[in-house]
Amino acid sequence: MSVQVIQELPRTRLGEGPMWDSGKLHYVDIAACEIHRHDFRTQAHDTIFTGVPVGFAVLDREGRVIAGLADEGIFRLEFNSGRRELLAKPCRDNPDNIANDGKCDRAGRLWAGTKNKSEKPPWTGSLGRFDSGLRLTEILYPVNISNGIAWSPDNTKMYYNDSTDKIWRLDYDINTGAATNRQVFVDLPSDGGIPDGMTIDAEGQLYVAMWGGSCIDVYRDENGRGILVETIAIPSALQTSSAAFGGDNLKTLFITTAAMNLTPEQQTKYPDSGRIFTVERSVPGIPETRFDNKKLAV
Repeated sequence: MSVQVIQELPRTRLGEGPMWDSGKLHYVDIAACEIHRHDFRTQAHDTIFTGVPVGFAVLDREGRVIAGLADEGIFRLEFNSGRRELLAKPCRDNPDNIANDGKCDRAGRLWAGTKNKSEKPPWTGSLGRFDSGLRLTEILYPVNISNGIAWSPDNTKMYYNDSTDKIWRLDYDINTGAATNRQVFVDLPSDGGIPDGMTIDAEGQLYVAMWGGSCIDVYRDENGRGILVETIAIPSALQTSSAAFGGDNLKTLFITTAAMNLTPEQQTKYPDSGRIFTVERSVPGIPETRFDNKKLAV
């Protein structure tokens, strides 16, 4: 199963947050301040220009975009009208923080994170859960770069990383949205890539994009510990940023990458940096859930 570049999609500066829904691939270009939607059946391509860096984008029940924008908060946007509606302010009123990664659990609750703009200590990022009103409920603080989120197929475990040397596993209550008992799932080597966006397949294998590692690492959960079972190499792109399952049978893994801050030598060595890749898998993923503001934590 070889990795392929999607030639019809434009190169991104900082591609992130792929999500498959109704035959369309949605993703963001954080640095270009863009949210993209590509219909593979018609080849129609739509873009929302946000004017500020966009940390993540999901869909609501009506198909509208829910996005984390810079340090401004979470907004509801529309591709066609350009309308923008504030849904929630950040967990902390910290102008040094910026939105980074977010995802809905399978009840439709939105989890969203932030990072420090400088990406240097002291850490001031957080992970929050959208409950009600105009503010997120802060669940984890401080974190480094709030990043990959995924849930086990049975919805009892939540996996999370903040781009450090660890991937975490938490007990999860799908009925209430409670994430507790955070424990180390994977201790990463210091000479590898940095964990970024994540997704999971129907058998519970966790796919982790390794920023700076030119790969997706696949882990199996064995009694609460992550066992590396496969590495999917992306040799022509250094900065792999996230992954999501899609396609008609959810067996196509879409992989985003970035082209920022590469030296001339790296640009030559990794000519497809910023492109979106696919690789076919034998095990399907799990459909992403749209945001439902009636499914709030209690």
